Amino acid sequence: MPSLLDWTPDDQPAVVVDVRTPGVWEGLLKTYASGTGVVALGRVFEIAKEHGVIHVLIERRYIDADWRSEHSHFYTTKFERYPSVCHRLHFFAAEVPSDLTDLSTVTSAYRGYSVLRPLESSPVGRTMIAPPPSMGTEATVCFATETVDVLGWPMSITAMPFISQDAQFMRCAHADIWMVSLQAHLRMGAPRWLPADVHRASLGGVIGGRQMPSEGLTLQQMLGALTTLGFSPAATALPADTVTSFNAEWRSLYAIVCRYINSNIPPIVVGEGHVWVAVGYNREPSDGHTRLTLYRHDDVLGPYVRINDPFNEPLPEHTWTQLVLPLPPKIYLSGERAEASGRWWFNQWIAGAPQDDPVREAHEADELSFVTYGLRARDFKHALLRRPSMDPALARAYRLAIWPKSLWVVEVQDRRLREAGRPSVLGEVILDPTSSHLDPRSVDDHGILAVHRPGRYISHGPDHGTRLELDVDPTPYESGLRVDPRAT
Repeated sequence: MPSLLDWTPDDQPAVVVDVRTPGVWEGLLKTYASGTGVVALGRVFEIAKEHGVIHVLIERRYIDADWRSEHSHFYTTKFERYPSVCHRLHFFAAEVPSDLTDLSTVTSAYRGYSVLRPLESSPVGRTMIAPPPSMGTEATVCFATETVDVLGWPMSITAMPFISQDAQFMRCAHADIWMVSLQAHLRMGAPRWLPADVHRASLGGVIGGRQMPSEGLTLQQMLGALTTLGFSPAATALPADTVTSFNAEWRSLYAIVCRYINSNIPPIVVGEGHVWVAVGYNREPSDGHTRLTLYRHDDVLGPYVRINDPFNEPLPEHTWTQLVLPLPPKIYLSGERAEASGRWWFNQWIAGAPQDDPVREAHEADELSFVTYGLRARDFKHALLRRPSMDPALARAYRLAIWPKSLWVVEVQDRRLREAGRPSVLGEVILDPTSSHLDPRSVDDHGILAVHRPGRYISHGPDHGTRLELDVDPTPYESGLRVDPRAT
């Protein structure tokens, strides 16, 4: 524990550290962390190194709302005194001007920040650092964008929020709820919740241990906390059997997890005594095929931690058992039911489609892939600009469609085209997330807003049921799925 004056040794607004000097990264790690705290902070530094960070700007008297929340509700009750201020480290992949007067020259080199609490065993507080380059620019990552004030200069960072537990006031489940709630705040304008809010929201329910200091949360407490904080959470069990292909079984662990990552809704994974947040995935070549690699924010191990095989985790507490889904309050239709509806519609079409229909041909070749994701309707329409292979008539129909605020999209893709890096979408079903969770039985069911299959677009109006059918170009086009923000 640093002393009060050692933590803020002078009144300088900030200092700049050149981490190109040998031993500097190791010195920073030794200054801020010890014991278990070394792991998470070490991971943050590893990511900074991947980004080519050469200068670290350190604010040494940073007033952090999250630490103040923990401090006032727990650490001020302890006999030992804890500083009420933090250090905030900003990472730059360029040289920061030594006089700190004009930082406009390094805004494009900003890679994020990490707030460090005066807790050597768990120093990593609120952290927004860009996904590491090793994930690849084609990775799909949950993210939000934050504008940060750095000595009067605005800096923007797009990342998935991270925080480590302090093992007293906040445990792993608290930290995970905090991560998904901050992402929802930055991404959708949801309320900004502090650690004390998360701790208070999780009290009650089926208590599995002491609450202060916390011994952890039960599943019921996690669901109750997310509900209190404005989410409409769901829990779903994960299959215990190994399914190696993303498309081999649409209810596989990979398919369910990726469905929500596709939707920028980071699922909380419940393990055997530990929980973490699944934040991204990437497709990687393996033995002539494509395999999925998942990534997690683990409050103990750090952000963007690679998962080589979720069915063979090296630590028993990382055994995947179920997901807690922090769904927004007006997403009544789950991703699984949305995909079931999309598959149902295309299976009906395939049964009577002409022999040369691209969807039928891909299906019979066992190369048909369903990709499901949720997003705001405006984002779907704006993304049409990034889909140049789409028929302009189809794009116009989508732009003029009257839709709810959010959508579920179930794309059908030809896997062969996708793996060759070519436009691969053959069609899609657009669904209303506020519709009934019961499976639809026709395109006129109001849960299905629109359908596009090769050569044809079909939709109906929300109030008068006006049916619109258009002949469109059957040429495959680009996916509307959002990818790693570094690629956009």
